[in-house]
Amino acid sequence: MRDWLNRRIEGLLDNIIFAAIVAVGAIVWSLLSQLSAPVVFVIGLAAFALILFILKTTRDILSKKPKENKSNTEPSMSVLQSHAYITDTYIRGRAIRLIDLLAPGARPIISNRTIEDCEIRGPAMITLLDGVTLADNNFDGDINSPFLEVAEPRMIVGAIGLQDCVFRRCRFIAIGIIGTSEQIEQIKKGFT
Repeated sequence: MRDWLNRRIEGLLDNIIFAAIVAVGAIVWSLLSQLSAPVVFVIGLAAFALILFILKTTRDILSKKPKENKSNTEPSMSVLQSHAYITDTYIRGRAIRLIDLLAPGARPIISNRTIEDCEIRGPAMITLLDGVTLADNNFDGDINSPFLEVAEPRMIVGAIGLQDCVFRRCRFIAIGIIGTSEQIEQIKKGFT
């Protein structure tokens, strides 16, 4: 309903502006009627261009529509920027969301990072791949609660993988860890 009303108001504004331009044009035409046809033709073309410019400008001013921004258009199915991606390979003394360590649209693997004295926030489930070092970290809550045991090493869908990363003196909040019983026992040694 509101869009319909806005279109009607814009149409009315166009009509009022056009009527004012026609009235001014009639007065000017009476003055120009004594000039030769080619001169009147050139003046008519210039006047027409001026009328279109005035019509567009006044319509924009009166409707106070912000110009369309390309960022407001529908997103494509390409990679969307969904979070603040942190590219630093060394991070210290910050509170970060685990997802912010993932490049948008990339595989869910965090690699080649050293993170010290940070608060790592979820919610997220992680699995440790190769070359991960955990030292003097702690969990928010019971040490046994964040672990989810799987029977054998396999591909874990939906978890964030850690590869060639070092976590020292970090606090993990709302982070769960998926692994085999042997992996979990090894990982627990990195937590206090």
